[in-house]
Amino acid sequence: MGISPAHLQGIVIGDFQSLIVFVALVAAALHFRHRPASHKRLMLLSCFAIYGPVHSRLEQLGLHLSWELLLGGFLLSLVMYDLMSAGRVHRATTWGGLLVLVGDLAGLALVGTTAGGSIVDSLR
Repeated sequence: MGISPAHLQGIVIGDFQSLIVFVALVAAALHFRHRPASHKRLMLLSCFAIYGPVHSRLEQLGLHLSWELLLGGFLLSLVMYDLMSAGRVHRATTWGGLLVLVGDLAGLALVGTTAGGSIVDSLR
């Protein structure tokens, strides 16, 4: 019972994309460590970036949730927190959330392409 090359490519590209976004958000959070509001939001968003494997485990347990719905729920909860606590969406939430979404879309766009295959092959 093996994994198909297309499925393997999806896993590798997804994990690689998550790692890049995670590192970028943690680096930004460290840069803003003297601004607690920005720091905590960026650290929380960095966790959202690596929830892909959690989603996979939930599917293996029989809980089939859309990844977009799950990620959207996490991001929406942070936006709602900002609105309820400060009356506006914090800049770190906006930019960090966009990075998470763009990173996710970029990963999805690479899966199944020649470029995605080249990335996977280069990591062997």
